[in-house]
Amino acid sequence: MQLDHLILHVNDLDASVDFYTRILGFAHEGTQGPFAVLRVSPDFTLQLAPWGAEAGARGLAKAIYFSDPNQHLLEIRCYG
Repeated sequence: MQLDHLILHVNDLDASVDFYTRILGFAHEGTQGPFAVLRVSPDFTLQLAPWGAEAGARGLAKAIYFSDPNQHLLEIRCYG
């Protein structure tokens, strides 16, 4: 099993895309719904979401939700 994407809620989508592409070198692959999709590696993307956007996925699957120490809501979803 591997992690294929992470959704990060951001205050300023354009500034965040600029930071992650220009400073960290991630490739901006365009948008998917409300998300700006950034390629981190061949098998992993970072999806930037404006605050208030709902996180979608590939359909129904088992999932668990929990908060990290900063109170970011995390979801781990397993398909198949």
